[in-house]
Amino acid sequence: MRQQTMRLSLEDSLRAGLGRNPAVALLCLAGAVLAGSLVTLVGPVITVAVLLGFGVVLVLATDVIYPLWASLAVIVLLPFATLPVDIGVTPTFLELALVGTIGLALVRRLRMDRQGLFLSPVGVMLALFLGLSVASFVLGVSHSRPTITSLRRFADILLGLGFFFVVLDVLSEATLIRTYYVILALPGAAAALGIGLYFLPPWLSERLLSALRVVGYPSGGVLRYIEDNPELSLRAIGTSVDPNVYGGMLAILGGLAVPRFFLPAPPRRRLAVASVLALIFGALLLTFSRGSMFGLTVALGALGLFRERRLLWMLALAAVAVLILPPTRGYVLHFLEGVQGQDLATQMRFGEYKDAFLLIGRYPWFGVGFTGVPDVDIYLGVSSVYLLIAEE
Repeated sequence: MRQQTMRLSLEDSLRAGLGRNPAVALLCLAGAVLAGSLVTLVGPVITVAVLLGFGVVLVLATDVIYPLWASLAVIVLLPFATLPVDIGVTPTFLELALVGTIGLALVRRLRMDRQGLFLSPVGVMLALFLGLSVASFVLGVSHSRPTITSLRRFADILLGLGFFFVVLDVLSEATLIRTYYVILALPGAAAALGIGLYFLPPWLSERLLSALRVVGYPSGGVLRYIEDNPELSLRAIGTSVDPNVYGGMLAILGGLAVPRFFLPAPPRRRLAVASVLALIFGALLLTFSRGSMFGLTVALGALGLFRERRLLWMLALAAVAVLILPPTRGYVLHFLEGVQGQDLATQMRFGEYKDAFLLIGRYPWFGVGFTGVPDVDIYLGVSSVYLLIAEE
């Protein structure tokens, strides 16, 4: 009797609530119809994924800082992930995260009725660079017809560079500190993942990474070795496909994380930062990315010269350890071969650099644009993002 009374009171409450809020009733009905339709058309697994994704989107939309953090997470953990759907083009997770963050930032500005936009000195230079990029693209169309791929790539460049202004506008002092801790945590997770995949049996690492094909990652033959020779050392790639991309990401975020170690903090927090840095440096060594390691060393050397002299001693001790420890002997030999230009990969890069300087010399002011080259004896592409930007 008591259970029946409780059930009746619950039903009465629901009827009363829905009667007072017909919009809620219609929304519930629409949600039920949508869920049923999805189960019928695509199956229960995809339906659950869609509903979970919709819930994540609703949570992210509550504050612009959340999609900003989501963008950082995608950049570090799943930089090449795409939606498992094709609508003429396949949107990437990063594109959706950036567009969502920019959209929420614009809505936030409209609600707050903010008029001015703080650029900063870096922002002024970046705005000029964006203008130059647009001019180069327009001039490049005159000799090479743009394709869907080139148009999308150019749009992604504008979207990524323009994201700087959104970050500058969104972050306050409080959110900046929280975002910095997010930046500390993400590369630690990426480094731990890369180290774990590196030391797993190769067949298992291959299988786990190939499982990412559902979000657009390559499948089969995904492990990378020095000079693409399985007889040589395996290179850590994490979920970044390429060891140099993975190493570059770790070097940049490692350079941002190191200064936190030297700030006053409780022992527990200092230990956490040290653990993250150990993971980052360990994963970076396993990438065998000489350029990434050299770039991080230069950055830390500058920090040591101008701010933390203790860091210079730490770098010196680390260099001695790398030189004398047997496990790092192969790494040292690989680095020396690159400096001397003895290995095949470095020789190929030197050839690309030579061709890149030839192209830049012919078109020094506006480059050749983003759609192709006007001359048949040169090509667009080089294993250096800086030279590639100069070419374009």
